[in-house]
Amino acid sequence: MAITAVLTALLLGAGARPGSGQTLDVSAQVEVPVLGDNLDQARHRAIREAEVQCLQEALKILVAPEWLASYSGELKRRILPRLDRYLSGFRTTRAEPSADRARYVAAIDAQLARAPLAEDLRELQLPILGDPKRTVRILYAEDDPFLSDAQLLQEVIDQLKPRLDLLNFQVNGAMAVTREQAALLRAPGDVPPRTAFLKRIRSEADLFLQFRPGVPGAPVESARDTSASAILFHGESGGVLGAFESRAPAPAGRLPRQYAPGLVAALAAQLQPAAIQPVGTFAAAATQLDLRISGLRSLAEEEAFGAAFFSRSGPFAQFTLSRIESGMPVYRGTYPANRRIAERELQGRDIGTFHVRQVNWIDTTLELQVENTATPAHAELDLFPPESRPGSVQDTLQAFLARGDTPDLGDPVYAEHEDNGWLDRANALAFNAPIYGLVDARTDSDFYVGEALEPGETLEIVWARLDRTNLAPVLRLYDEQGQPVRTVVPRLYSRIGYKVPHGQHSFYLEVADRFGFIRGESGGYLKFPYLLTVRRQSQR
Repeated sequence: MAITAVLTALLLGAGARPGSGQTLDVSAQVEVPVLGDNLDQARHRAIREAEVQCLQEALKILVAPEWLASYSGELKRRILPRLDRYLSGFRTTRAEPSADRARYVAAIDAQLARAPLAEDLRELQLPILGDPKRTVRILYAEDDPFLSDAQLLQEVIDQLKPRLDLLNFQVNGAMAVTREQAALLRAPGDVPPRTAFLKRIRSEADLFLQFRPGVPGAPVESARDTSASAILFHGESGGVLGAFESRAPAPAGRLPRQYAPGLVAALAAQLQPAAIQPVGTFAAAATQLDLRISGLRSLAEEEAFGAAFFSRSGPFAQFTLSRIESGMPVYRGTYPANRRIAERELQGRDIGTFHVRQVNWIDTTLELQVENTATPAHAELDLFPPESRPGSVQDTLQAFLARGDTPDLGDPVYAEHEDNGWLDRANALAFNAPIYGLVDARTDSDFYVGEALEPGETLEIVWARLDRTNLAPVLRLYDEQGQPVRTVVPRLYSRIGYKVPHGQHSFYLEVADRFGFIRGESGGYLKFPYLLTVRRQSQR
């Protein structure tokens, strides 16, 4: 089975929201110097650097270029070292030394899990492209010397909009407030009347803008300089999410419209993710809440959703299973934020392989309607009776079995089911049964998954190549999270032991060519048929 790489450009060009799928499909090619004539080490370094570059490409899908540039240090320190948490799988499409053997070239196509990567980026307070935008209303004093001019007000708003958009805020109109209300908005500390006022005007967030004209020619940093200030409020609680100010001398003989853009540009530059408090910091008082989950089709889905939803330090981390109601699990705990935050943060979110379709409130019960967007089940193997086999395949099998030197392998009952070239398309193994497979190119991979295993159980993998080949067969083992645990270069006939890690119930097996794509290669025997049996000791 030959796989065509799915490139980032296709992902973005298909009309989909950037990074809105469960996986991010990216490609990378790198060159590294060969040190000390050690090609194996150079290959390992090149592939690892290609994996890192794939993660950097994935970041470009999720984060705006402005934040990638200004937060490059934080990303390098806190995201890149966690590459293995995000990498679902990859295929090596090129791995070869340069003609002078001074450099090694590696190219890979990779799949990265979107949900954990987006989760970690949110912990850095970085806005995620494609996330729902919060609405923000612009507030200003009705007697503001600049903003009382409707045309200048619109110019200021238009100048701020691109920056607010980068922060996932969407401007939802402007509103003039009285002199007394403006004094409340400027007041330091927690002012209950201000909270009541912001709750009454009902907006997710409010940005209060204020201009103060200075004296023309006043020195820089003088208290009488012209200033522009902005205070961002959380609309429900009235908490201050961020406060910003820019100052400049008032130019003699110039109108406000002529120098206001410079003040606003300096103000906008201060609107950075790290300068804005998380909304949850200013939530309403904690309340007891029942959380009901609908749309889960099995116990396995309930466990998978629970592991993704209740993990880490989110607002539902301390919730515990309370009861089963009408076939649905109900969890109970203390929710530290308010209803509007929950609706905004959960509606439409991807949680692991699950998508939140609807958020409903019934008194003190929050119901999430979710659906599993992952493939419902691994593809079953195809039955492989003799009458269905091509003549050449049957001849190869008969010649191989006639030798009688592989007693652990017999006439195949099953054959691989295409397309099984990624972990999430793996064929479900039938244990203790011979399986026929074919790797028909350097870029082909066959993935299998063994499920419902006992932790600590030891398996035996029996493998044989049926015919000659110019490829280099390799077997790779992965744990149930898709993390590589072992690579085996098999002989014509090999028996390999694998012990299921404690706490796990499945594993993956890949059969592929060791090197992948080699540019300019030609010739015959660039494929190999094989027989495979995975034995459970308890079922012998």
